[in-house]
Amino acid sequence: MLRSWAVLAQFATLILVHRFLSTDFAWTPMVGTVVFLVLVNLLTWWRLSLDYPVGNLELFLQLCLDVNALTVLLYFGGGSTNPFVSLYLLPLVLAAATLPRRYTWGMAALTVACYSLLMGVVCAAAHRGCACRTRGAYRTYGSSLRRGCRCHGGTRAR
Repeated sequence: MLRSWAVLAQFATLILVHRFLSTDFAWTPMVGTVVFLVLVNLLTWWRLSLDYPVGNLELFLQLCLDVNALTVLLYFGGGSTNPFVSLYLLPLVLAAATLPRRYTWGMAALTVACYSLLMGVVCAAAHRGCACRTRGAYRTYGSSLRRGCRCHGGTRAR
């Protein structure tokens, strides 16, 4: 259900950006990514109709798909300077709340890798290094990541 709302929000955001802010984006990969998520969502709804329980690995892989799709959208939508970069915390929080510790750390590693990739693209394009604001956002994300992974045990104990 959460993914359905996320896909609707992504389509709405793309429409609003196109209409009111800028038409100077790589729209094909961005719309293609959201269409891919729609197809994954339909496949997931079908999969949930089967009489087979959802395992930890399946949920982890679904969250990995979401993180990778977010990375594509952010890459073509401004990189690490995009204000939606904080959405990397959502799959991490979901993993910490629902999955065993090793999956939470795996999600942490994936989100850091994706954010770092976006930071590298911005830093390479800036010629003289990253702006202070972008580096500060990256450090804030790292701090949130450490706190989220550290409190994992308390969340799972409930």
